[in-house]
Amino acid sequence: MVVMKQETGRGGFGFGRGLRLHGQREFAGVLGARCRKVVGAMAVCGRPNGLGYSRLGLSVSRRVGGAVVRVRVKRMLREAFRLGRGGWPVGYDWVVVVRGHEAMGLAAYQRALGEAVLGIEGVWRRRLGRGGGS
Repeated sequence: MVVMKQETGRGGFGFGRGLRLHGQREFAGVLGARCRKVVGAMAVCGRPNGLGYSRLGLSVSRRVGGAVVRVRVKRMLREAFRLGRGGWPVGYDWVVVVRGHEAMGLAAYQRALGEAVLGIEGVWRRRLGRGGGS
């Protein structure tokens, strides 16, 4: 496995292949952690990954729209993650499950994703604190 820093690419804001979740096993691991926050039409699941950087996985339902609309929503969510991750906790895997909704602007996706990420991080902080971890 290749070790990467949180900040990669141009000016620390890149979003290369290593920052994405790939395959059913990685998605199932995050979804199986049972830590989820629903914000609007998005359900965000997360868990610590033990790495020095965070990764993102996207699942966009066909109910969102046709292929063009789904790809646009995915691009907006990747951009929201890329721009927001500097202020978010490091070392988490995130899976965003998007249900049918009217496509929003980048600022709305950033706001929703940020709210969910910080909420999930708080849950993990409490879980690990009680269990004697961290």
